[in-house]
Amino acid sequence: MLPREDVRGIFGEFGADGRARQTYLRRIATADEPVAPATRSGAGLTTSCFYTFGDSAGHTLDVEVSQYPSAGSLARRWKALRSSGPPVARTEGQVLSLPATRTFALRADAAILQLRYATFGDLQRQRPMSARERSWQQVRMRQVREVVAAHVADGSAVAGPATVTTGVVPQPGSPPYLAPCNLLTDAVLEAAGTPPPGPVDVDSSYVSRDPYTDVPVASCERRGTAGGVSTMAVLEVRVAGTPVQADEAQAKHLDNRYPPGTRIRNVTTDAGAAYVVDVGGTPTTRGGAGRSRWSSAPTSPT
Repeated sequence: MLPREDVRGIFGEFGADGRARQTYLRRIATADEPVAPATRSGAGLTTSCFYTFGDSAGHTLDVEVSQYPSAGSLARRWKALRSSGPPVARTEGQVLSLPATRTFALRADAAILQLRYATFGDLQRQRPMSARERSWQQVRMRQVREVVAAHVADGSAVAGPATVTTGVVPQPGSPPYLAPCNLLTDAVLEAAGTPPPGPVDVDSSYVSRDPYTDVPVASCERRGTAGGVSTMAVLEVRVAGTPVQADEAQAKHLDNRYPPGTRIRNVTTDAGAAYVVDVGGTPTTRGGAGRSRWSSAPTSPT
């Protein structure tokens, strides 16, 4: 509903360390299955996208989207929100300012968006927004309403999740982007022995410089539950410029991420060298092993 390119146009440019973390539904959730890290809110289900701008002030934008199964349940939730703050002028009552939480709520078709634009320092503040802060943000929230309405009208808001890197222009000579959530498929999870994955994915865009390897890293998180036991699988994708740089990044990753004495096993695969790292954890009561990580050489454009 509010892709990165729209965020950039309304709130300003992303810095070199700008990134996004998106929680979305891969499929419709059944009534009784776990949806973490999404949340159930009354009759609705809430997913989110968290933007970090990477600027000197540390600005962030938290966008939560709550979807409801009926017009009645959405109307009841909107009525409750209206009691928490006044409508924003020139929005036909479809945008509310919620001063106590320093957020805004926006009604859009069968969903309600709640947005919080802040700095890291603002996130710790308990006081309501000042009149000046509220005035500046209200202008942007009217723009948000316009672009969200356009996405609802043209169908793009319900066309499925867009990659969190939409609108990002690669630098000349930079490695290609590999979407981790496109790689972490049901078949991969089955091969890893995890329970069938749940309906929610977490897609994180590239961090420009991974502290362990000095190359860009992106990730995907999926969860599954079986017999009351939940398993989380995280795929991190690091991309290097050449095969030599890929080998160097893998060596740095193994050296820098894990403390001395960590058990690292070499595994031979058709795709090349891989490693299994025992990172500890408590075995489950059902006889499962502790936590482990697979590591293989980062992908290069060649």
